[in-house]
Amino acid sequence: LRKSTKMAHPFLLQLLEQTLLDPGEPLFQAQFFQLAGQKDNQFLNSKSFFSEAGLVLSDDLKNTFLEKPEDFTFFLYAKNGDLRWGFVVRVSSIATAGQKMAEQEASLAQIFSPLIKPLGQKEGETNLSFQSARYRQVAFRYASLSEKNLGLCWATTRDYLILTSSGESLMQVINRLLSNQ
Repeated sequence: LRKSTKMAHPFLLQLLEQTLLDPGEPLFQAQFFQLAGQKDNQFLNSKSFFSEAGLVLSDDLKNTFLEKPEDFTFFLYAKNGDLRWGFVVRVSSIATAGQKMAEQEASLAQIFSPLIKPLGQKEGETNLSFQSARYRQVAFRYASLSEKNLGLCWATTRDYLILTSSGESLMQVINRLLSNQ
């Protein structure tokens, strides 16, 4: 990650570096790292996080996000030496959040490129074709990039919207949400 510091926004780079200050050996066990975005010693809610990170989502989508910091988690998922990111946000309506995500699919690769490029997104990989699938009775949408196990995956389940940069991390989040019923 340190070798790939071409992230467009310093807030994201600082947040990632604070969390993974040279973990040493590559991480081979599957692990989640929760990243707590802060500004002025206050935890950020989802809307503030996206604003600070320079990630521009539609207002219609952001209006489905609940406001409390505890309703939002940004994380890294590490396995076999690879890092993938994701977020989980509690929403007011999963139907509306799902509709607004679907409407924004064409621009998701561009919006999240500051987070995807350091993981292996190639130049020009912004026109993604999303497909549908199911895992544990949860419908999700995904689009793959040329790098192995890298893409954009999103789902809505229970009261949450999930967006990750890999199918495996999406499935692991779904497992955790469903096991906490």
